[in-house]
Amino acid sequence: MPVGGARGSYGGPVPPSPASTDPAPAAVSTRVLLAMALGALVAALGALFLGEYEFDEMLPIVAGPLLGLVIAEIVVSIGGHRSWTMAGILAVLAGAAVLLAGHLDANDVAPVKAGAYLSAALAALGAAARAAPWGRARPR
Repeated sequence: MPVGGARGSYGGPVPPSPASTDPAPAAVSTRVLLAMALGALVAALGALFLGEYEFDEMLPIVAGPLLGLVIAEIVVSIGGHRSWTMAGILAVLAGAAVLLAGHLDANDVAPVKAGAYLSAALAALGAAARAAPWGRARPR
């Protein structure tokens, strides 16, 4: 045994803890962070694209939830993780993206249309519904 080594209660070496030998948690968190960064990029691009259109008629009802689902699907499929925390973060991200699109649509001249707020709420709902761990068994 090396000098200064740790000893267990029976005099033998102390086995390493499972947390120190398992590289999976660090890999998962890095993967989830990269997926969240990509989701933020998609949200920003989606806001720029949606901002080019008027929030009239059916656009708020269709585009908002669709953008929220796309953002959440990208993050969940790349990150391989679902949780209530992630659902909340993605809901805020998707809602903010659609509100940014509403502000871009208004061109700082007109007030933001009510359809943009409706679309933001539906985007948040769609993203949260996709990222939430519905009916999944908790690992033991």
